[in-house]
Amino acid sequence: MSPFDFRVLSYVAGLEITVDRLRKQCRLLQLEARDAVAQIDVACHRDPTTALPEIQELNRKFAEVLADLDDPEIGEDRVADIAFRPLVEKLFRRHQRLTGLDQVQLQLELTCEQIIWFPERLRHILENLISNALKYNDPTKGEARIQVGLRRCNPGYELRIVDNGLGFSRDAQARLFELFDRSGTAHLANPVVGVAVLKQLIEESGGSLAVESVEGQGAAFVAMLPHFSLTDHLK
Repeated sequence: MSPFDFRVLSYVAGLEITVDRLRKQCRLLQLEARDAVAQIDVACHRDPTTALPEIQELNRKFAEVLADLDDPEIGEDRVADIAFRPLVEKLFRRHQRLTGLDQVQLQLELTCEQIIWFPERLRHILENLISNALKYNDPTKGEARIQVGLRRCNPGYELRIVDNGLGFSRDAQARLFELFDRSGTAHLANPVVGVAVLKQLIEESGGSLAVESVEGQGAAFVAMLPHFSLTDHLK
C-alpha cells in the first residue's frame, strides 16, 4: 500500500468512526429527552402539588446525561495528559444508557491513572471497543461484565478490554480486521466500524491491536499504544 493510499484509508477510517459516534450521541439524546418529557408529564398529571421533587430529580439525571455527552474539542494532532478513569466511566455510562444494558458491570484494573496520548483517538478506541463489548454481551450469563485495564509497559501502554460475552469463532477472528469485509457473522454485523477501522488508526499512531477470543466465552482486545510526549504532534 502506498503512503497516499494509507493516508486516504486513515482519513476515511477516522471520518467513519466520528460519524458513528455522533450518530450514537444523537440517538442517546433523543431517547433520554423523550423519556424525561414523558416522566415529567406523568408526574404532573398524577399529583401536580407534589410533582416538583420528581421533576427536580429528572432534571438532575438529564443534566448528568448532557454532561456525559459533552466532549471537549481537542485538536486531533495534539497530545494531552488524560485522566483515564473518568473518561472510561463516562463512555461506559453513555453506551450503557444507549443499549439499556443496566445489568452489565464495569470493572477497572488500572496500574496507572494517566495516559499521555491523543485524546480524540483514544476516545475513538475506547468508545468503539466498549460499545462492541456491550453489544455482544451474552444475556444467558448470570454476571455480565466488561473489564478495562491500563498499564505502563515498554515502550508505552497496554490497553486491555475484556468481556465475558458471546466471543468470536475462529472464522470470525480470521476476518475481524479485514477493512472491507462487511459480510459479518451471526454475532458480528459490521466489523468495519467496530475494529478494522480502529486497527488502522492505532497502527498509524505506531501501535498495534490484537484480539484473543473463544466462542461463547468472551473476547479480549489488546491495544499496544506507544508513548508520546506532550510536545509531540501527528505528522
